[in-house]
Amino acid sequence: MTDVEGAWVDLVVAETAPVKDSTLAALDLTKGFDDLLVNVLGSEVSGGIVPLRRRRISRRAGTLAVVAVIAVGGAAAAAVKGGALTGLFGAPGSTENDTSEYVNIAAPNFPSLARQLGDQLHAEGLRFAPGINPDQMVDLLVNETQRTVRFAEHGNSAAAKDTREHGMLMDVTGVKGRIAGLAQCTWQESWLQAYRAGNPTAKNAAINGLTVLNGVKTTTRSENGSFSGSIMAETNQKKALNGYIGRMRDNDFGFIRRVTTLNCPTGT
Repeated sequence: MTDVEGAWVDLVVAETAPVKDSTLAALDLTKGFDDLLVNVLGSEVSGGIVPLRRRRISRRAGTLAVVAVIAVGGAAAAAVKGGALTGLFGAPGSTENDTSEYVNIAAPNFPSLARQLGDQLHAEGLRFAPGINPDQMVDLLVNETQRTVRFAEHGNSAAAKDTREHGMLMDVTGVKGRIAGLAQCTWQESWLQAYRAGNPTAKNAAINGLTVLNGVKTTTRSENGSFSGSIMAETNQKKALNGYIGRMRDNDFGFIRRVTTLNCPTGT
């Protein structure tokens, strides 16, 4: 399911069967997605595989959430109407346990902010596969989020009106995680191309690129300072990526092709 399709499902559910915040907090959405993926790939899955389309989106898995605006209280509404940086921060112990700042992806200056975060990750060591323009990858992320916003804003439902008025939130760590996930996709595609070409040198280069990616550390602002850590670990991608690297070393072309098709958008 694409983000746009997921957003449509969210809107239908919100209109026909509203769910209380207390109920949402009790749901283990992450486990549900993992169980679904295991059913799809069956015995080929070794370790946790985390689909990129649901990775590291604050307080929700799968689609971008207006509910995040509601969850932080009425005072948030006015803040979200401004620029991309809202001045609102996550709290330790909340979903994903992330304390980075919430970003309004519907704000006009979100594309500029996304590119700044991409530049930061590049300075911290994140690399895309050879021949890939990093700016184009960030633009791919921006276009994806803007399509989701436009779809969610459409119509006269309460959810659509909330989106138009308050925007949609993702945390800074989530945005960085999406960029890192796209970088991962480019290295996987590079390995697949090298495998088809029978080029062991290029295959090893792709494996090395993913290994370096798994070690990239980023610094992110929080309400009371900043924190540093592995971007792949912060966004629940590190363990899965280790598994992918192992499959590449075993020359498991079929597995890497399937998970790349499942996780990676067209254009990487």
